[in-house]
Amino acid sequence: MVVSPVVGGILGYLIMVAILWLFRRTHPGRVGRGFRLAQSLSAAGMALGHGLQDAQKTMGVIVLALVVTGHARGNVIPLWLIASCAAVMGLGTDAGG
Repeated sequence: MVVSPVVGGILGYLIMVAILWLFRRTHPGRVGRGFRLAQSLSAAGMALGHGLQDAQKTMGVIVLALVVTGHARGNVIPLWLIASCAAVMGLGTDAGG
């Protein structure tokens, strides 16, 4: 718990220096456009990852309701339930700041 933030900070710094060095002679407008697109894709991926992780709790409750009402059998979670819970959680994440 003490070492990981320090290592993360150092690695983040080194990666940032490498990125700045790689793009040091590139036109700012072209770089800005590319990084805006990359940031949007990164935010979408983070939102989906958040939805996939937090959706497990919601899926547990819904699967319990499906089993109790006789709409599902055993411990198999339907694919539509996994996809819909992840999508709803991902859409509900504030990825825009």
